[in-house]
Amino acid sequence: MAQYRARVTSKGQITVLMPVRRTLGVNEGDDLLFDVQPDGVRVMPGRSGEVFQRLAGHWRQGAGKHPEEVDAWLGLARP
Repeated sequence: MAQYRARVTSKGQITVLMPVRRTLGVNEGDDLLFDVQPDGVRVMPGRSGEVFQRLAGHWRQGAGKHPEEVDAWLGLARP
């Protein structure tokens, strides 16, 4: 497992190095989520609520469908 170092600026900003951005699958303008736990901090791509807003109310479409169809539909909600 690789380790990377970032320095915090006086404004509280950091540069996320390219290998880390690739691993997280984030690009310019994307959000990062910092999950603070007692044993450390986990950094994850921040998932926008846009996907869920776009699919709001569509859950009813899965009623009575085969599991494979529901899985395919739910795949739309996964980035």
